Amino acid sequence: MLPKTAEVLIGFTPHGVDNLPPLDGLLTLITRMVVVFGNSFEMPTAARDAQPHRPPAAGACWGGGAA
Repeated sequence: MLPKTAEVLIGFTPHGVDNLPPLDGLLTLITRMVVVFGNSFEMPTAARDAQPHRPPAAGACWGGGAA
């Protein structure tokens, strides 16, 4: 994803101008993307694990209920 993002952003550079992004800005962008996307994938798991475990209601298990 990052190479495509960089390609699109560099594509906005007008002809005859060199695009030399500063290294500290590029590292900040990469770090932010890793943190944001990493957290977005971890949040559903953390929210699921934070809920207390409740046993199923009587008869709700496979084969345990009346027909």
